[in-house]
Amino acid sequence: MEVVEKRLRDRVSELENKIDKLWRVQKLLLDEIMSLKSRSDTNEREINRIEHVVSWILEELHSNLDASDLTEDKIMDMKKILARDKGENET
Repeated sequence: MEVVEKRLRDRVSELENKIDKLWRVQKLLLDEIMSLKSRSDTNEREINRIEHVVSWILEELHSNLDASDLTEDKIMDMKKILARDKGENET
């Protein structure tokens, strides 16, 4: 009987160790999923910001159909707005 009990205890211990490993792996996977989701949210915000700026630039270009209205100063102003928008979204 003692041999059977020892085998059972060993087997139970083995299974407990496997369960512990599975719990650790599950926790690591959940942590990685959360990290990836956070990065995905950040990327989505960046894409939305870029879409907004491009849309604004296209509206500006459309409103200034006359090429002579599109001066280097206007282009520089657009660049400044793009840089400012990027800085605001990074904080």
